[in-house]
Amino acid sequence: IRELFNNRNSPLLNRAIAGLYSPGSVFKAVVSMAGLDTKKINNNSGFFCPGKLNLGGREFNCWSKHDIQNLRQALMHSCNVFFYHLGLLLGPDSLNKYALEFGLGSPTGIDLPSEAKGLVSSRSQKKTVKKEMWYPGDTLNFSIGQGDLLVTPLQAVKLMAIIANDGRIIKPHLLKSIESKEINASKNYAKVNIKSELFPQIKLYLRGVVKEETGTAHILDIGNLGIAGKTGTVQTGEMSRQHAWFVGFFPYDKPKIAFCVFLEHGGSSAESCAVAKKMFE
Repeated sequence: IRELFNNRNSPLLNRAIAGLYSPGSVFKAVVSMAGLDTKKINNNSGFFCPGKLNLGGREFNCWSKHDIQNLRQALMHSCNVFFYHLGLLLGPDSLNKYALEFGLGSPTGIDLPSEAKGLVSSRSQKKTVKKEMWYPGDTLNFSIGQGDLLVTPLQAVKLMAIIANDGRIIKPHLLKSIESKEINASKNYAKVNIKSELFPQIKLYLRGVVKEETGTAHILDIGNLGIAGKTGTVQTGEMSRQHAWFVGFFPYDKPKIAFCVFLEHGGSSAESCAVAKKMFE
C-alpha cells in the first residue's frame, strides 16, 4: 500500500475527475464561440499565419505555416496564430468569462467523491496568487488553452456536451440506484448565455476537423458515425512527452454520445486519435 501511495505515477488517482491538465487546442472551441458571440470576428474573418507571432520580443509558435485562415480552417487545422489574434481581440477578461460559461473552473457535480474543480486564468488570480502582472503573452497562451488553465477530462467532455446540446448544460450522472431505489438524473437543463444559433455553426466546423482531408483528426472519418471534435497537443514543460487529447461527440447532426480520449504524456494528438479509432471500430 505504501508503495502505491508513494508511486510518482499516482496509480490511485482517478484521472477522469481529479487529474488536472491544460486542455491545449481543445479550448479553441470555447475561444471560437467567444469570438462569434461577441462579434469580434465573423465566419469570414481571416488572419495570416506565417508559422509564428512575434510579441514583446518573444516568438509564439504555430505548429505549421497556414497562410490565410478563416475560423472554419483555423479549427480544422488547429492554427495557433489565428487564435493568438482572436485572443488579443477578446482580451483575458472575456476569455475567462466564456471559459467559466462552459463550466471550466467548477466541479461538474458528478456523483463521485474527490472531484477537482480545475483552474481558469484571470488577471486577478495571477495578481493575488502569483503576485505578478498579466501580460499580453499570458493572453496568447490562454487563447490556445495553455498557461494557468487546467481541466479534468470529464470537464472537457462536458464542454463538448454543451456544444453538442446547443448550449444546454448536462450534469454528468453515474449512480443508477441505492439498493432498490432508482436515482433519477435531473432533466431541468440550464443553458449557457451564448446565442443559440452559433452552436450549429461550431458543430459543423468541429465535424470538419474529422471529415476534411486536411483536418487534424481525419483518421476518424470512419463509417457512418459522423464524429466531430477537437484535437489537442499540450506542452508539459518537462522532459517527458506531451499530453494528447481528442474530445468530441457523434453523430454531429443529432448527437448521442460525447467522449474524451486523453493520453497523459502520450505524445501528439495523433496518438489519441489512433486510440479513438480503435475504440470506435
